[in-house]
Amino acid sequence: MHPMNLLVFEELTASPGLWRDSTNSMRFEAMQMLKSALRDFCSIDSVVVHVLLSDDARSMLLGDAAISSSERFQAVTSNSPPAEWLSSPTIDPKHFQGTFVIAPESDGLLTERLRALQASPWTHASSFNVPWQLAQVFTDKRATYDWLSERGLVTPTTWTLPEFLNASRVSSPTSVFILKPRDGAGSDRVHCLSPEQLHRVIAMIPTSEHDRWIIQPRIPGQACSFGLIGGGNGRLSTILPGALQKIAEDSGALSYRGGIVPCDKQIQESIAPLALRMQQGLGAFHGYIGVDVVVPTFGLNSAEPDRLGDNAAHVIEVNPRLCTSYVGYQKLCRQNLARKILCLPSPDLEWHDGNIEF
Repeated sequence: MHPMNLLVFEELTASPGLWRDSTNSMRFEAMQMLKSALRDFCSIDSVVVHVLLSDDARSMLLGDAAISSSERFQAVTSNSPPAEWLSSPTIDPKHFQGTFVIAPESDGLLTERLRALQASPWTHASSFNVPWQLAQVFTDKRATYDWLSERGLVTPTTWTLPEFLNASRVSSPTSVFILKPRDGAGSDRVHCLSPEQLHRVIAMIPTSEHDRWIIQPRIPGQACSFGLIGGGNGRLSTILPGALQKIAEDSGALSYRGGIVPCDKQIQESIAPLALRMQQGLGAFHGYIGVDVVVPTFGLNSAEPDRLGDNAAHVIEVNPRLCTSYVGYQKLCRQNLARKILCLPSPDLEWHDGNIEF
């Protein structure tokens, strides 16, 4: 049996300019996600992993002996951005049987990369990411709200700035709002603001950019997430355990500080009905999806989980890519999660006891 040649890249570590201009924290997070995925991919006997890297990122990755010493790891060094390399690759696309990409949603980056890899000359290789059309929906947080609402998933009302400024469209009684980019990734430029603060900030945003921002009522409660690994054609995804998110707030600016997996039993039970509805709503797909959730404070204090009411777990965002929580899942899982991502035969997932902080 011939091995699967798998092309893997993470946008930051594969982009010379982006890598040089990024903060240490952004580099660390990108490298942690990439390393976690590569450790799993490289431990599969039937896979040879070709990793697209910039020179600087390559030297850092090669310092990880668990990856660099694997006979199934091959570095592909490029001084061109990934978009240029994909259009003029130094390796024939027909050499690869699969591709897997990690990229942020911001500025349509993820959608562009997937669109390129899911079209000629790359169609010979299976894409182990979500279809680019689905990534495009979840990249747009306003479109995500419509997608979730149409499938009966509980989610906060989401307005574009023009919609919010139209008073007849706004009926939320909340005293606190979340303002964030319509296509942002992670906690990039996410702010928690009172109505007075919000209107002051809006006044500083050029009218031409109003449609690039969205507003949601803040849902008081515990921030969590869960992952879904697609089962491929005709099969539902695998739901991963809920993870606790650590969110810090500084003068209204929110920042993500990692998390703990799994959540406690009560939160898991609150998330479970929503996770099942999300699984059904997505149907069959390839790839990895991370779902950000808030379990409202009142829901945490209830004896029974509220499945559809105001106290039910709310979907806040849907991330159509590998997320930081994979670092925790990889350490917690007794099996190789990458076998699920690549739709290879694998047993039901089992989990170690205790908690993993990531």
